[in-house]
Amino acid sequence: VFAEDNQFSGKLDWDGVIAHGASTLAYIDLHSNCFSGTILVDIAETFTHLTALDLSVNQLHGPFPPNLKTVFLDVSFNQLSGSLPADLFRNGVVESFVGQMNCFEGDLPKDICEASSTLQNLVLNGLSSASECTNKFFDSGMIPIHTYRFINAVSGTIPKCIFSMPLLRSLQLSGNLLSGSLSSDLALSPSVDNMLLSHNHIEGTIPKIIQQRNWSVLDLSYNKFTGELAQDFDVDMDSRGVLKMEGNRLSGKVPRSL
Repeated sequence: VFAEDNQFSGKLDWDGVIAHGASTLAYIDLHSNCFSGTILVDIAETFTHLTALDLSVNQLHGPFPPNLKTVFLDVSFNQLSGSLPADLFRNGVVESFVGQMNCFEGDLPKDICEASSTLQNLVLNGLSSASECTNKFFDSGMIPIHTYRFINAVSGTIPKCIFSMPLLRSLQLSGNLLSGSLSSDLALSPSVDNMLLSHNHIEGTIPKIIQQRNWSVLDLSYNKFTGELAQDFDVDMDSRGVLKMEGNRLSGKVPRSL
């Protein structure tokens, strides 16, 4: 079923989707509409051959359904609430999960690391940043800058095992309330070349393994990183690469490579 990039609205008619043949449907792509309502609670049992599900950029709310077994899943830019779906990462097939800009709460589940043999793309920026779950407590008036407060934000630390997942290429965790530090002996998978950790509360020094490798995008901005950068700092970026470290508490001399 492909009905993306339209202006469909109202509650998502799951009976209509099922009518297309629930037992054989492999792809459901309804992104960029105005659908409301919830995700079918027994979607896993109803669509037994579902490979890809894209419900992004709608107005869906409520909890994430259990036991979903799909390779590609994008539910970003909705109003989904509750905890992140830990069982999704135990299904043995998930390769990409995009859940940014919703109303999730709680901690990052350690179960994410159960998908180490399959997961390649993990995009969890602003998990609690949908407008429906933030309070705007300062409006700048004429200047288009606003300050928001999370109501029940995703917080806690980043499970160390995530960084070493062997197939992971993109790790995006910006805009949450994640804290803690990155271990000096951090094991970082050679496949990761896109890492966004900005706008969190991560502190401590930046591990040397991060400072000496190839990146397409490395964004550590607006955290609480301290200490000096290694003088042999050598982040290899291509011509379109992005390196961002502003808004921290770094000190010392700027490496010549910068």
